[in-house]
Amino acid sequence: MKINVQTYIKTDCQLEEVFNTFNEEMFYYLTKSAPVQNLRYDGDYVGAEIHLKILFPWKSNWVSVITDKQTSAEHCFFVDEGKTLPFNILKWKHCHIVRQSKDHVIIEDDIYFASTNWFFDLFWWLAFIPQFVLRKYQYKNYLKSKNILKAS
Repeated sequence: MKINVQTYIKTDCQLEEVFNTFNEEMFYYLTKSAPVQNLRYDGDYVGAEIHLKILFPWKSNWVSVITDKQTSAEHCFFVDEGKTLPFNILKWKHCHIVRQSKDHVIIEDDIYFASTNWFFDLFWWLAFIPQFVLRKYQYKNYLKSKNILKAS
């Protein structure tokens, strides 16, 4: 299954300045309303791990590993892939992309996941989609608090 959510951020800041806000503080900000307990955050360098305990719909461990990170003048991204995943999720790949556009940047959560069958694909899609749609507002609020969001 695929999930792709894009958030447009009006800013005068450079692309890398926005990308550099993707750090531990932002991670905790984005997960504070999710049904998870943060256990470990190494960073976003290749080889870093992120450990969570999923609290709903049942308790389960989740470990992701950063497998790629790149920056250029047009876009920056890092990828986390599931190493230990909750019940029935077989694959998880989440690309965190920040792209430059005229007077704004686009933050994109591009996710691919697979479970054991179509029923659980749909179940997990329905569980994940609200969390990533909520991020549209969370990104804007967080970046506003860092004086990166341009006043509308």
